[in-house]
Amino acid sequence: MHGVRRDRSSQTAEARAARKAKEASKLQAYLEVQSRFFELKSRKEHSQDSLAATTKILTLSPELYTAWNFRRDVLKELFKGETVPIKEEKKDFFASVRIEEDLSAASASKRNDGKEERRPSLDYKRSLLEDDLELTTHALRAHPKVYWIWNHRRWCLEEYPDETGTKWKRELAMVDKMLEMDPRNFHGWTHRRYIFSRLASSTTSSTPDLPLYPYSLTSPELSPDSRRTQLQLARQELSYSLSKIETNFSNFSAWHRRSILLPLVWQAESLSATQMRKRRDEEFDLIKQALFTDPDDQSVWIYHEWLIDKEASQDVLEREIEVVRELVDLEPDSKLCMRALSHNLSMLSTVIKGHDPQRAKSLSEETRDLLQRLVEVDPDRKGRYLDLLQGLTA
Repeated sequence: MHGVRRDRSSQTAEARAARKAKEASKLQAYLEVQSRFFELKSRKEHSQDSLAATTKILTLSPELYTAWNFRRDVLKELFKGETVPIKEEKKDFFASVRIEEDLSAASASKRNDGKEERRPSLDYKRSLLEDDLELTTHALRAHPKVYWIWNHRRWCLEEYPDETGTKWKRELAMVDKMLEMDPRNFHGWTHRRYIFSRLASSTTSSTPDLPLYPYSLTSPELSPDSRRTQLQLARQELSYSLSKIETNFSNFSAWHRRSILLPLVWQAESLSATQMRKRRDEEFDLIKQALFTDPDDQSVWIYHEWLIDKEASQDVLEREIEVVRELVDLEPDSKLCMRALSHNLSMLSTVIKGHDPQRAKSLSEETRDLLQRLVEVDPDRKGRYLDLLQGLTA
């Protein structure tokens, strides 16, 4: 009746029933798609119907790696489906002196079996792969961390016919857009490294003993021209990682990439000791900004420790210990700050032990105090700190 309020419990029950009916309908639709897919797969039917079936199920369930695997099998067969004649035009050096052609021989050859040599159409293969690249692009927007989508995309790129190498530059633009949406997406960074390795490999001839990029930068087998090109790629990567770090210091993938590239670039550039020290100090300045911005970001401390280990001299340790002491004063309860300070004090104690044993002993005592405090404030890592304390005693 108009104007009569309906019972809320009945409304809720109706909504619940409608939702269940909708979910049941979705489930039924998925089961039908799944059934059709497995039916075609069991028959090993590598057809356009099978390709369409994998598209449907992967749209609904992109983590179904069985469907990605079958899709690749289907595509491999479809690549062979459309062919074009093989035309080999050989230059006739004797045409100017030949008076007449042996038409009878040519005619006999043509009647041989009525067949002509053909090869798969590269345009057709390219078209199929373009569709799959588009499919994975859409899938990655919704599911950017599904390994199987990235894996299939990489396979498509390897199969894609491209004599100019433009596919890698286009792919780089795509993954950079992905990393704009999520700068810390591990899969995106992995894919970006893969693209640069392919760009780098295109600059070298096949040399069996040549390490993969970026380790190829320091290989004596790398030609000067290739080294220059690969150095440009490495600098491009360093510039990109820096831009991501400056946007947000909390980016483990960006810091990690710098730790891999910088030693190789510095070695490839044949820097002098003074130049090397200058470059390292620039990195220390960068990491100092990050430490004071977010002293509880573990990725920053990992990079700081790596940087110190590259040149664990007394001067560097003294300077960085003062930086960390300042942070401990500002953040007295920070476990990461205390952990870093204890580690650096222990390293400095080892370095000066030979010429200043008294101070080395004092540093060890301070390290012990920090570790004992960490046992209390960080019980999850108690065993580790006790091991370190035992090492100090020994």
